[in-house]
Amino acid sequence: MEKPLRFQLLVATFAIGGALVFTGGAPRPTPAFTFQDPAIDESSGLVDSGSTVLTVNDSGSGPEIFVVDKTTGETVGRTIYTSDEVVDVEAIAPGRDGTVWVGDIGDNGARRISVAVYEVPTPGPGDRTEEATRYDLAYLGGPRDAETLLVHPCTGRLYVVSKGLFSGQVLAAPRTLRTDAVNVLRPVGGAPGLVTDGAFFPDGRHVVLRTYSTMAVHDARSWESEVSAELPDQPQGEGLAMLPSGRQVLVSTEGANTDVLSVPLGRKLLAALAPAAAVPARPGAAPRRSAEEDGPSTGQVVGVSAAGLAAVTAVLLLWRGRRGRQSRSTT
Repeated sequence: MEKPLRFQLLVATFAIGGALVFTGGAPRPTPAFTFQDPAIDESSGLVDSGSTVLTVNDSGSGPEIFVVDKTTGETVGRTIYTSDEVVDVEAIAPGRDGTVWVGDIGDNGARRISVAVYEVPTPGPGDRTEEATRYDLAYLGGPRDAETLLVHPCTGRLYVVSKGLFSGQVLAAPRTLRTDAVNVLRPVGGAPGLVTDGAFFPDGRHVVLRTYSTMAVHDARSWESEVSAELPDQPQGEGLAMLPSGRQVLVSTEGANTDVLSVPLGRKLLAALAPAAAVPARPGAAPRRSAEEDGPSTGQVVGVSAAGLAAVTAVLLLWRGRRGRQSRSTT
């Protein structure tokens, strides 16, 4: 059996001689449910919808949203949202007024002149066909790959996060989208490398972005990262959904019959959002240090040696080539 991708990357990195320096423990996850439908084999986005979750395959099944019961993991509905021939579906995000947005935004080779997003009425149980509203998008400065779509819960403004090797960009769509013209995405902030999904917090003030192994909380105005934590190990983690409490996320991974995990955001991440409320001061206690000032513990990556950085670079470049060859994208 082939080893999971993340395991291969770590083994190759250490074999080359790099050394990662770790601090801080990962939040303890619990399995929420297991996808029972073998057709869900490349979950590349996740939306919490109360008693169900919604997911899309990474181009695997065309323009289709799966509605999955959170108790059993069984697929209870499928929504075909367009008659268009989609190219590389990578994202799904909750919108306002009960809608969801699907992003046909994948572009491993950075060759697509424009990409598309679809605004879909909330999918529910049962099989249905919709003709969702389509909006075409283009990046200021030229094509790029992306797997993350965000919709602000208060304003409805749409954002795409590009997936660069070492860093990405947060790009904002126009406040009002047009169906009769290409809408230009403009950069408004920075992002980590290899971001695969993300979600706004319910109040719209912060965003959590995930990579294959970490999640980071960003201020939604400055887009600066405030604190990060390690995610539980997954073969190729590409989905993240925020729960209504704003204190927990669900994360999914590619692969058939895989677990969807419930991950608490943890003390440090919640403290970064509302320090006074999340970490009440004790009488006579010294002021709490920021996450950056906290001393090392075990688990999170905080530094890389020079040899380790070179190793990670080489391995990720190899992975990117492998990923590109395996992509179903034809454009």
